[in-house]
Amino acid sequence: MKPVKCGAGGVFYIQALAVWLSACLILLAGPTSVLAADIEVLSIRAEDGFTRAEFELSESAEYSVFVLENPHRVVIDFANTASQVNPAGVLVSGTGVSGVRSAARNGTDTRVVFDLNQPLNPSSYFISGTNGTSPRLVIDMFPVSYTHLRAPRDRG
Repeated sequence: MKPVKCGAGGVFYIQALAVWLSACLILLAGPTSVLAADIEVLSIRAEDGFTRAEFELSESAEYSVFVLENPHRVVIDFANTASQVNPAGVLVSGTGVSGVRSAARNGTDTRVVFDLNQPLNPSSYFISGTNGTSPRLVIDMFPVSYTHLRAPRDRG
């Protein structure tokens, strides 16, 4: 290896730098492909008084769930995840969901959108995979209650 003289009398080894930079690039690129999850199955069904959606994943994934209006939708963003599910093949009959859409987002993420028949409030939880079962994201969607509690009036 041939040293190269640098400004303040330091010696710089070009081959060592090349090896070090290559190692850094491998470390930076490696986790992206290793940690990527797949959405393998999506099922939606009516339960007693609410609609349940279950995502079966190849491994755990970060996600966020939020609601949009006009029209009413529930949106699920999965970080560093690809979808293997054909949204047109997801059965929604008899549920609060009228349709399902999904698309890649930001090159590494997936967005899934549930078009709703009515306003629904989502509640989500994650079930870790154990004993050979896949991890699952469960989203329960409840009808919006239109009954509002009123504060008692001061009678004094």
